[in-house]
Amino acid sequence: MPYISEIVNLINATLTETFKDGSRFIKDIKGVSELVPRNNAEDQNTIPVLVNTSDFKEFTGVDDRWSVQIYHRVLSVEQIETPISYGDGNENAREQANMRLVCFADRKRTKLDPYQMAFMIRSSLNNQYLGTTIEDYSGLMGATVEPSQDNYNSVEVWQNEYNLPAENYPVQLHQILISIDYTITTDYNKTCITSCLEC
Repeated sequence: MPYISEIVNLINATLTETFKDGSRFIKDIKGVSELVPRNNAEDQNTIPVLVNTSDFKEFTGVDDRWSVQIYHRVLSVEQIETPISYGDGNENAREQANMRLVCFADRKRTKLDPYQMAFMIRSSLNNQYLGTTIEDYSGLMGATVEPSQDNYNSVEVWQNEYNLPAENYPVQLHQILISIDYTITTDYNKTCITSCLEC
């Protein structure tokens, strides 16, 4: 799927509006991150890092300087059957990216519990992008974003993201660490997408 990062940027613009109260929400909202090994030992642990095409790397994990911190990860991408067909030689395609949003937050500063925080995030995720919103993305006909499952088990979220045992868990009682799985389903014209992503 060529436009995952761009669609995540659209999601982040909505999240920025959702968390606009500057006194409660000192935010750090990042794009698509990858889990990279932190050491070369046999029991490698990982850290979430924002990586772009110019090889710029930035740590995106737990950082209590922010009252709300969010990043996204791609879990998998699959080609699925598209219902969109105009008799044009079947040049349309549909892909579904299974995504994970990780949120670290301070419940005292945000005045939200994990369930309220997840509700605010889910309301920003549930979206459909069409027309002028995506016209700059060659070949993209539409994108639908739908949240699917929340994980409030912060120890499990910690272990999934850092590959570290529970005894290394740093989250304090006044902090929140949750993940929300969601899907990005895109419809696009295969003939308009090239290696440089331009027609």
